[in-house]
Amino acid sequence: SDVYKRQDIDSSWLSSLRACIDSIGQTVMVLATPWRKARPLSRGWCLFELYCTIVTNSSFEVAMSKSPRDDFLSTLSLESTREALSIIDSANSKFSVDADRKVIREALINEVGFTELNTMVSLTILNWIIVTTEAVITATEQSDDDDDLKLQLMHSLGSIYQHYGRYKLAEKCLTDEYAHRLCNHDRNHPDTEASMFNLARLYIEQGTYDKADSLYTSTVEELQVRLDTITVDHHHHHHHPDILTFMHRFASLYSNMKCYEKAKQLYEQCLSK
Repeated sequence: SDVYKRQDIDSSWLSSLRACIDSIGQTVMVLATPWRKARPLSRGWCLFELYCTIVTNSSFEVAMSKSPRDDFLSTLSLESTREALSIIDSANSKFSVDADRKVIREALINEVGFTELNTMVSLTILNWIIVTTEAVITATEQSDDDDDLKLQLMHSLGSIYQHYGRYKLAEKCLTDEYAHRLCNHDRNHPDTEASMFNLARLYIEQGTYDKADSLYTSTVEELQVRLDTITVDHHHHHHHPDILTFMHRFASLYSNMKCYEKAKQLYEQCLSK
């Protein structure tokens, strides 16, 4: 019987592939592995197909079964996002066939270059992460289910926006998260305080020190009262460490704001307890 022989690709074959993607208008990447280690993003063919998707203005989607989707939602953070994007390295991408590597690498070098391609693909994946997360947040808000998941995603999305310089969007996410936590917990709850701290840190990064100071002033006063009245461990004579940790963080941020006298007072209080 005849044995099927794979036809070698050439530049015209790649042009035909791009024309097909342009005609279809959509590319779907299937993820069967944890999204932070997405194998397709390490494969040369997949990166080329993504490149064709981008330059033809075709839509890009990711298909996940329940397990990878649950993993995505439960592990989403700035750190996991950066881990996922770090996989994208077109210059060292993998090919199963050496002949494919030569033709595709040559095409990419002539048309776009590896550095620019990495940027293009990273922005596409980042946009998918953002759009997908926003859709889940919207769905949970409409159903009032999975409140913990909603707050976690708000925090993660806000941190991602902040890292990539989208400060207005970050402020909305972190402000919404803080407001929700105030409704669900009292102001002294560790999750509420952590949410407030993240929001204040964003204000400082934007240079809106008055907003940050307003948050700090009220919270630090409450922390000081709690520190003075909290029950002392009679065996070890230690105050609750979470309060001291937050006060130390606030002191550091006051220092960043150049409010050195306030920072000094808080540092001295932490050291004296």
